[in-house]
Amino acid sequence: MRKLSKDVLTRHAQYLHDRTGGYFLYLSQLICGAAVAAILDGTEDVTLEHLQAIRIGREEILPSR
Repeated sequence: MRKLSKDVLTRHAQYLHDRTGGYFLYLSQLICGAAVAAILDGTEDVTLEHLQAIRIGREEILPSR
């Protein structure tokens, strides 16, 4: 990614932890999915909106809360 903010993950650390429950597999899925979305939409930077748009783990099969 060409325009990735230096502190993008630390800026959203609490959100990432809350969302993944601290599970590295879910964290990896979330970050990778958001990165792919950022590349595809041309922004080349992961935003909170990118992170919120990605479904991880059991979210794929369970309805949203």
